[in-house]
Amino acid sequence: KYTDEIEEMGRVLEVIQGGNKEIDFVLKGNVFVNVKNYDWAAYDAYVLATETNKMVDQARSFFKYNPSAVKYVFKGSVPDSVRQALEAAGIIVEVIP
Repeated sequence: KYTDEIEEMGRVLEVIQGGNKEIDFVLKGNVFVNVKNYDWAAYDAYVLATETNKMVDQARSFFKYNPSAVKYVFKGSVPDSVRQALEAAGIIVEVIP
């Protein structure tokens, strides 16, 4: 979907112990995009809340690298609670088939 807009894939933002912090790809205009593919049915309420908090923390941390926007793209679906938490943190949420 974003083929013509991609400027960089797998940009390493920070080298950290145990691996690198990176964004899946960067679009023109310095838009950070992180792609997610979850089987939401496999998550109970506690795990869903925990994963949501991790995604929000991760997404917020991307802003310190000065993107113009941060977008999370989910395959298939995203629970309303996850969407609402991400959007409340200033993250653009998109769902693709």
